[in-house]
Amino acid sequence: MRAILFHIMFLLLTATPLFASQGESPGASVEPFKLGTFNVGGVQQIGIVLRDSLIVEMNSANAALEGDATYPAIPMPVDMLELIGRYEYGLKVRLYEIVNELVANNRLIGSLRPTYVHDVADVQTLAPILYPGKILNAAVNFYSHVNETGNPEERATARRARRE
Repeated sequence: MRAILFHIMFLLLTATPLFASQGESPGASVEPFKLGTFNVGGVQQIGIVLRDSLIVEMNSANAALEGDATYPAIPMPVDMLELIGRYEYGLKVRLYEIVNELVANNRLIGSLRPTYVHDVADVQTLAPILYPGKILNAAVNFYSHVNETGNPEERATARRARRE
């Protein structure tokens, strides 16, 4: 009986690391990154900003990563709103995988740099969310703020200007 328990415990202890390593996703990115919307060669797309100097085309980097059979296919978002909505549902891990693969294989500089990695100067930076659904208090509270900071004469002048 002891021999059977010993063998079962031995198998469980030796097999657990094998099962744990399968399907393991990165817990974090090896380098910090930012996300933005860019115009690359006339095409609007989401990019990953690395080292504040490089832009990685997210769709192309994902397609290259999916060329490796160990990475499942994950559809990329078309804009930042979709990315924000899906970030915690698989996109965060995929972004970590893209960044980690580029850094681990030294593909950000030199001859190994893929065509989907650009210098910031070579792309046009766009607003992150191009067509926001709401713009709250864009300038509504500006006059109120001016009124708070000025002396009585300045506040009276600001009120008169607002009425005109």
